[in-house]
Amino acid sequence: MHRSIILKNKGVYFFILFLLYQINAIAQKGNCIEGDCKNGKAVLISDNDTKYEGEFKNGSFVKGKCTYSDSSSFEGSFIDFKPNGYCIYLNPGKNMRFTGNVSLGALNGSGRLAQKISSNDSVIIKGIWTNNALNGKTTISYKKGGAIAYTVNCITSDGNPAPGPLTILFADSRLYSGKIEPGNRV
Repeated sequence: MHRSIILKNKGVYFFILFLLYQINAIAQKGNCIEGDCKNGKAVLISDNDTKYEGEFKNGSFVKGKCTYSDSSSFEGSFIDFKPNGYCIYLNPGKNMRFTGNVSLGALNGSGRLAQKISSNDSVIIKGIWTNNALNGKTTISYKKGGAIAYTVNCITSDGNPAPGPLTILFADSRLYSGKIEPGNRV
């Protein structure tokens, strides 16, 4: 039972891969439609219809907001056109929000990924990221299936919990503690 609830949300992990692609897909070329795109505040529309609004220094993005053609957006700082530092990524079409740290386009440091799936179903993943992968203690909170919080060692590249400790807090305050064995057996 516990495993199936975790696996139902594998799509969240694949969203992370999409997030990385999206925040790194900021075009360096486009049309400066307002302000000073060399050194100052400006608005640039890229060749792939990404709108960048923010600060420029020596022709590079420094800090601002990118809005993509699908209405998703990334807001934060940049180094060499790559997201760097604390950021907020919103994807209204998928009801997703990521807040956390990136380092030269890679998820690094603490982060929180939230997705509202329906009015009765949502998931929040909180953890520490190292080079785009969850590393160490990860908390997955659900608003479905009787379980309200899972704490696992980390998530593997296929979206499954990694071998290690597992705790599940149920809505009725019951607590399950155990271990995930290789092959995702509880």
